[in-house]
Amino acid sequence: MKLPTTITRACVLCVVLFGLRTSVVHAQTSTKKPAPAAVPTVASQGTIHAALKPPPGLPADWDSKIPIAASSKLESSREEKGTRHVLFSATGGFDELIAFYYNGLIDRGFTRSGAAKLPLRHMYKLVFNSDTVSNQSLTIMPGKTANSYSIEFTYPIAGSAAIMDHKGPAPGAKPTTSQPSNQKK
Repeated sequence: MKLPTTITRACVLCVVLFGLRTSVVHAQTSTKKPAPAAVPTVASQGTIHAALKPPPGLPADWDSKIPIAASSKLESSREEKGTRHVLFSATGGFDELIAFYYNGLIDRGFTRSGAAKLPLRHMYKLVFNSDTVSNQSLTIMPGKTANSYSIEFTYPIAGSAAIMDHKGPAPGAKPTTSQPSNQKK
């Protein structure tokens, strides 16, 4: 007698699940001590790893709490209108890079203030804050080759009018006022 296909599939699924469950239970009750792990050269975050040592050439005002993927190479660092732009190139999967940076920033005490993901264009932007600096951003975009990405961090430079805390402009920053040019004085 031949069993219907759905019953056969259900039986196979039960066997697989029961087999996995007993393997997990056996592994949890094992009294063997695990072998000592080798000293890691990178800290793991999913499939992307964090560099334990920052790449050479980072600006002096770089926040050392910001994670950097081990595959990252510093491409450039420039200042524009009180904002620092630091550009890296890195290899890895799009979603893995997003998870690495998002989780890494949150785990290191940063707070998220906004995010946008454009999966079809492989672009992602995250705006985050630290205890002392607001409106820092991370942008992940396609790189020059397949499976490579450009990763740009932007943040206000200390002492510039662009530094904002959660209450307003930095001390000494000049307030800005806008007045239409066609308005009579």
